[in-house]
Amino acid sequence: MFIIYINDIDDCVVGKILKFADDIKIYHTVYSDEEVSVLQSDLRNLVQWSKDWQMLFNADISNAK
Repeated sequence: MFIIYINDIDDCVVGKILKFADDIKIYHTVYSDEEVSVLQSDLRNLVQWSKDWQMLFNADISNAK
């Protein structure tokens, strides 16, 4: 059910997304200022998506693996 719920998250980003269970990673190759802007825009879009769907991301890096 969770995968169906987050299935449209790919539509809001230009970069690539890896999804596994409840983990999402976004990545984009950055070689220029323009690509930095694209990645930043993707991050903003993901934050907006999470607010719209009331599913906030856990940004606590102390739990990062």
